[in-house]
Amino acid sequence: MRRGRSTVWALGALLAAAPMVAAQDQNKTAAGTDDVKREDVHTWVVTTDGQDYEVRPATPSYFGDTGLFHLSSAYTLFKGKAAFSLFRDNLDRDPKDLDFSIHGISAAYGVTSRLEIFAQIGLQNRLDIDHPEQPGNFNDLPGAGLTAESPGWQDGFGDVRLGAKYGFLNDHHGDPLGLAAKLAIKLPTADDKKGLGTGEVSWEADLIASKSLGGSADLHASVGYVGNSDPDAYDIGNAWKLGVGVNIPRAAFSRFRPSCSTRSTRATRRRASAPSASRRIRSTSSWAR
Repeated sequence: MRRGRSTVWALGALLAAAPMVAAQDQNKTAAGTDDVKREDVHTWVVTTDGQDYEVRPATPSYFGDTGLFHLSSAYTLFKGKAAFSLFRDNLDRDPKDLDFSIHGISAAYGVTSRLEIFAQIGLQNRLDIDHPEQPGNFNDLPGAGLTAESPGWQDGFGDVRLGAKYGFLNDHHGDPLGLAAKLAIKLPTADDKKGLGTGEVSWEADLIASKSLGGSADLHASVGYVGNSDPDAYDIGNAWKLGVGVNIPRAAFSRFRPSCSTRSTRATRRRASAPSASRRIRSTSSWAR
């Protein structure tokens, strides 16, 4: 739980520091130093309501909404703008020594400049189980290793996630910080008989805070909760999610935009009959151009 407590402290510190940073931002805006010349823009420019804006990193996260790879940001797309990405995610989990990968597409669309809808589609899930004899199960794949073909590779279509994110505050528009809420639902389109999913609906809700430090860095923190419906044969856990991340929107040394994030998930209950993987920590870093 130490990682989880650190994330809570980071989120609290981000919220507490926002008013002080906001005062500095207001002074910059009043002095006209918060603007950037078009020739100095290292990303790209978008025009909305007759005003030109420098676009911050607006790529969809793994889940589909705007953010880093495994961490959402409090920012949303401009009205009428869209973004998509192709991804491959690979997990190695115990028990049963699982090797699980998802090949998919994620996309987002700005309904308004505050409201963003998004989707994630698992085009192909691939699963390999090396030790099906081990007791317990991985919370997201409770049936893995129980099919007649195991051990061996299983593959098939993955789950579909649909959601929306609403930005209450945006520090790029004069607010103290970015603050957003996200709600998503998972449709159980993956084949649970092959162990590629739970076969049940789940939902998740997140509160996300972001703060821009000018062109040097953007800070992000989130706390969320996942509610899982139980399959007939298993009692799988709901989970708390905590995450922090940073990205550099305008790297001085190149046109690449590095980012790094870490996310911890803690299940709220376990199966009574067998041990289960109830906690996982995932760290990611990426370079986007």
